[in-house]
Amino acid sequence: VVDRLSVRFGMREFTVKDNRFHLNERPIFIKGVLHQPDYPSSLAAPETEAMARRELELAKEAGFNLMRLHIKTAPRITLELADELGILLYEEPPIGWIKKSPHMRERCEREVREMIMRDRNHPSVVIWGMLNESGNAGYVTHGGAQCIKDDLCALARRLDPSRVIIDDSGGVNGTREPSRMMRPYRDELQTYDDLHVYQRAPVDRAIECYYRHNGDPDVLCFLSEFGFGGMEDIEDTLEQYGDDRLLLKDARFLAQLFESASRGFIERGLDRVFADFAAFGAAARVLQCDAARYHIDAVRANPKTAGYCLTQLCDAGHEWCAGVLDRWRRPKPVFNILKAAQESVRPLINIERTNLVPRQEVPVTVVLANDGDVEGQAELSLQVVGPTNQVLWKKKRSIKIPRRARELWSGTISASGSHGTHRFVVRLMQGGKILGQSSVELHVFPPVEPCDVAIDVVDPARVWRKKCGVLAVLGRIGAPIHVVPPLANTVRVYPDNELAQMLAQVREGAVGIVFEPPDDWNDLAEVMGDPATRATSKDAVGAFLGVYHYVKLHPIFEGLPARGLMRQSYRNVIPPKTFVEPSEEDICGAFDAAPAAAGEYMMDRQDWWGSDILVRRYGDGLLVFTHLRILEHLGEDPVAERLWINLLRHFSRRSVPSPSPQAVHRPLVEWLRKERAEGVRRWMLLGEFPNWGNQGHDTVYPPEEGIDLEATYQGWYQPIAWKQWYARAKDEFIVNLQDAFAPVYEYYPRFDHGTAYAYAEFSSERRQPLRLAIGQQDAMKVWLNGALVFESDTQAPHDQFFNDEAAGFAKQGRNTILVKVSKIPGPFKFSIDLLPDEDKSLQFIWWK
Repeated sequence: VVDRLSVRFGMREFTVKDNRFHLNERPIFIKGVLHQPDYPSSLAAPETEAMARRELELAKEAGFNLMRLHIKTAPRITLELADELGILLYEEPPIGWIKKSPHMRERCEREVREMIMRDRNHPSVVIWGMLNESGNAGYVTHGGAQCIKDDLCALARRLDPSRVIIDDSGGVNGTREPSRMMRPYRDELQTYDDLHVYQRAPVDRAIECYYRHNGDPDVLCFLSEFGFGGMEDIEDTLEQYGDDRLLLKDARFLAQLFESASRGFIERGLDRVFADFAAFGAAARVLQCDAARYHIDAVRANPKTAGYCLTQLCDAGHEWCAGVLDRWRRPKPVFNILKAAQESVRPLINIERTNLVPRQEVPVTVVLANDGDVEGQAELSLQVVGPTNQVLWKKKRSIKIPRRARELWSGTISASGSHGTHRFVVRLMQGGKILGQSSVELHVFPPVEPCDVAIDVVDPARVWRKKCGVLAVLGRIGAPIHVVPPLANTVRVYPDNELAQMLAQVREGAVGIVFEPPDDWNDLAEVMGDPATRATSKDAVGAFLGVYHYVKLHPIFEGLPARGLMRQSYRNVIPPKTFVEPSEEDICGAFDAAPAAAGEYMMDRQDWWGSDILVRRYGDGLLVFTHLRILEHLGEDPVAERLWINLLRHFSRRSVPSPSPQAVHRPLVEWLRKERAEGVRRWMLLGEFPNWGNQGHDTVYPPEEGIDLEATYQGWYQPIAWKQWYARAKDEFIVNLQDAFAPVYEYYPRFDHGTAYAYAEFSSERRQPLRLAIGQQDAMKVWLNGALVFESDTQAPHDQFFNDEAAGFAKQGRNTILVKVSKIPGPFKFSIDLLPDEDKSLQFIWWK
C-alpha cells in the first residue's frame, strides 16, 4: 500500500417541521450547551487532543445533545470528535460583534464561505448561524453586519442546501426584527422565537412560571441562551497555570480579579463566615446547581419549547462564572445536577409554595418530560420525606406513561409537624427499574408570633398599615420604629409632612426602616443636603455572571439559614437591588461578578460588593434601607414574617425615640409638594396579557370593555392586577412599562411578547379641542373618553422613540385616557402629553 486515506462520514437529516426540530424524521428535543472555543493557555484551540476529547465527552455525559460553537469557527478536532461521539453542532463564524467598515462585507462573506467550505462534510453540523444579538456590540440599529445578514444567509444557502440556517440568534434584542431561519432546501427566511433569557437564583415562583409559559405557540420556540453562573475556584485555577501564570493573558486576568474581589471579602469580615474566598466560590457553585435544576425543569415543562441552549460549557475569558466546567475542563458540581435534570425521562414538579409552616397543605402538579419516547405501563411513586429522612406520606398508582409535558398527577401534600427541610420525591418505575425521578425541597419553619414593638407606618393611603400591624403594634409618631413601605416608583410622591417628620424623628434618636426606596431617592438626599440620607441602589440580579447574596450570623436572621448564601428558602424575599454605600453594620450583602466584564483589569474596583441591609447613622438615630421583599410576603411566607419580626426587635433595641413631634426640614416638604404638583403624573397600569404573533393588539381584553381597578386577571404567565405608577417630568413623562411589569430579569432587554394597558384621568374647565402629543416605542392604541383617537402598529427600534399627535375633545370636568401598548421583544414604554388646541391659557389638571 503506497497511500491510504480514511475519512469518517455519516448520513442524517435534520430539519424543522411542526414547530419542532426533527432528526432522521423523528422529533428531537434539543438540549444544547453554548461553547466558547476558548482555552486557558493557547486561547484559540485545545492544548491537546485529550482536552478536546474531554470537553465533548463531558458535554455528552451531562446530557447535552447539541453544542452551539459560539461566534468563532471551531478547531477541526472539535468537529471530528463530534462526528465520532454523535453530538450535534450549531456553528457560527467569528463575525458576531464585527464593526462596520469598508471591508466588513468582504470579511464577513469570507468567514462564512471558509467555514462552510471547510466543515460542510461533517455530519455533526446541523445548523449554520450567521450573527448573534444584532451583529454589533452596541446593539446599534442596522449596525455591524446586521445590514447584510440576508445576503450572508443567501451565501450560506448557495454553499450548502442541506442545513438549517439562522440569521441572527437573539437579534431581536436590538433591532426588534425577529430571528429567522431557512429550513433545508428552502430559500425563504421564516420567523421563529429565538430567546436569550437569563434569570436569577434563588428561583422564585414568577421565574418558574415565566419559563413554563414563554414562547409563541404558533412558531418554533428555541431558548438559545439562558443560565446562571457559579464562579470558578480562582486560586486553584491559577495553580494549574504553573510557572506561566504571569505570562498568559487569562492567568493575569484571574490574578488581578482575585486581588480586587477578595479585598472587599476581607473588609466585610466574610472570612469569618466562609473561611476564605475559595469557600465563598464553592457556595456560589451550589447556588448555580439550584438555578440549573429549577430553570431546566421549568423549561422542559413548557410544551411550546422545542429546545434550549445553556450558557455555557466552560468558563472562558472574563466569563469566569458561566461554565459547567472550569476553564481547565474540570466539572463543577452543576455537572451532576445536569446529568439528572436532562435525563430523557424526568417527572417535573410544579409546586406553588416551598416555604411552609408545620402541617400546612400545598397543591402540587407533576408532569412528565419524556424525550425518549418511553411507552407502556409504569408505577408512579410519591413520597413526602421528613427532616430525619423518614417517609411521612406516600402514594402509589399504576399509570400509562404519557408523552412529553403531560400530567402524571395532581393533588395536595402537607408538611409534618416538625420544623426543617422536607422533600417531595417522585419516581417513575417500570419492572423494578427507575425510569425517572426528581424531588423538591420544602422548607418548614415554626409560625411567627406577634411582637410588642410599636411601629409608625408612613402610609397615608392605608395600603400597608393593616399588613404591617398583624405582627407588630401600630403606634404613633413617638414609636421607636418608623416604617416606610414601598409607596411608589418615585420619591416625589411620598407624603411630604409624614416623610419629613419620620426623618426628624430619626435625627432625634428613633430608627427609620425604608423598604425598597425608589431609584430617585437620592434626589431627596440632595434637597436635605446631608449625605447620611443617601442610599444608592444598584441592580443585583445576576445572569451567567452571577450575583450572590450572603447572610451573616446576626439577630435579624435568627431562626433562618445564615452563615452562607441566600438559597431557595429566600426565594421570595431576595432583593433585586443592593446598595453601593458601606453599611455601619454589615448584616447581609451581595457580590456581583459582572465588573469582570467591564473591559479593563479590576484593580481597586469598588462595585463588586453591595449592602442588602444598609444601616446609616443620621443624627442620633439610624436610617435602615433594604430591598428585601419582606412586606409583600407578610401573611404568605414564614421567612418574610421571621425577617420582619427580627428587624423590628433588633432595631427597637437601638432606638431612643422622642415622644413628641419634631421640627421638620421645610425645604424638603416644599420640594415634595412642588414635585408632586408639577413633576409627576399618575397612571394605573395593567399587564401583561399575551401578544403572541402580535395578535394581542387586536384582541379585546377586559379593560376595553370596562375599567375595574380592583379586578385581577390572568396574564400570560401569572395573575395580574392594576398597579399605580408615576411618570416624571424629568423623564419627559415617559411611562416605562418594562420597569413596571418585568419579572426578575437581567442583562438583556426583555424578550416578552406582551400587551399592557395604562389608565389615567384629567379634568378640564370646559369642553374644548385638544391635541395629544404621543411618544411611541411599541404598537399603541389610545382612547379619549372611550373614543379611539390614535392607533399604530409600529415597533420602534430599541434606540429610537417616535413622536406623533392625535386630536380629540376634552369634556368639561372629568375625562379618561386608556392606552393599549403591545410589544415584541425589546423596550416597552410610551408617553402622552395634553396640549390645548385653541385657548393656550386653559390648563388640564391631571388626577392625583
